[in-house]
Amino acid sequence: MSHAAEKVLHQTVEHLRHNVTQLENQVRLLGLENEDLLQQLKDAGLQPRHPVLQADRLPPVLTIPDPATIAEAAARLTRSERRLGEELCAGQEVLMLLQSGTLTDVGLWIVPRRVWVVVTRTEVVFYAAGRTPLAQRVSFDHLYASLYNAVTGELVLAPNRDYRVARVKLPPLEGTQVLAQIYGALAPRKEGSA
Repeated sequence: MSHAAEKVLHQTVEHLRHNVTQLENQVRLLGLENEDLLQQLKDAGLQPRHPVLQADRLPPVLTIPDPATIAEAAARLTRSERRLGEELCAGQEVLMLLQSGTLTDVGLWIVPRRVWVVVTRTEVVFYAAGRTPLAQRVSFDHLYASLYNAVTGELVLAPNRDYRVARVKLPPLEGTQVLAQIYGALAPRKEGSA
């Protein structure tokens, strides 16, 4: 095996180890958060029906993008989705690119399109290409009460400011990572104002 091939293999193995560790930590945190929230609701005299995950314990904030993960998601973009995403995020560093399970009407009659989620250092961008495209940019400053509902599998944008898309279906690991990015960016501002 050549030196270059060994280097690529080593980088791939390290990347996979990092991903596995991150996933294990996120699964553990999700379980702890749900247990804590259920106990808090019970202590308050409520009978919880829907465990909800909020931003008390979240995965570590991403400080650099993962090019392999972004490239994997980008490979699923259509040409028009790629163009719209590039327009909306021009000049910004993309930390995450996610294809949600949420469908939206973009003027293509009976063919709804999937909502794409882009996370930068300061905002979340939701978009879907079509005749009447969805192009929604939301600053982290406006998402200070957002949460991940583990029952419905949705990232819920809060407070709701009449967003065209106020919730998106994302797997738990992706949804909680988006929350980590939001709350991680807001935390230094809160500490500075205290």
